[in-house]
Amino acid sequence: MAGINRKQRRALKKKGKKVINPEKAIMMKQSDIEKIREEAFRQASENAMSITIGTAIIALIDKLTDHLPDKINGVPVVEFFANEVLEQFSLVQEGYVSLEEINEIVKKEGGIEITIIRQKP
Repeated sequence: MAGINRKQRRALKKKGKKVINPEKAIMMKQSDIEKIREEAFRQASENAMSITIGTAIIALIDKLTDHLPDKINGVPVVEFFANEVLEQFSLVQEGYVSLEEINEIVKKEGGIEITIIRQKP
C-alpha cells in the first residue's frame, strides 16, 4: 500500500481492508551515516581478523602440534604462533606491510598463492 496518502488509507480502513502503514522516514546527518559506516567497517574487520586468526590456530592445533616442540623460546607453541600472527596483523594495520606484499611473500617463500573463497549469499 505504499504510495497512497492518508485520506486513501483511512478510506480503505473504513471499508475493512487491511492497510499497511508506510515505513516511517527518519532524518540523518551525513556525519551520522559516516559514523555508522565506520563502525560497521570496524566490526567487520575485527570479525574477519578473529576468523582468520582462529582458523589458523585451530589448523595448527589439529594438524601440527604433534610435529612441533611444546615450546618455542619458553612460550607454548600455540601461544607463540598466535603472538606472531597478531604481530603481522599489526604491521598491516599500521601500514608497514600491504596485502600485496603479504601475498608476494607467501607465494615466494611459502610456495602458496592466496585466493579468496567467497561464500554464496
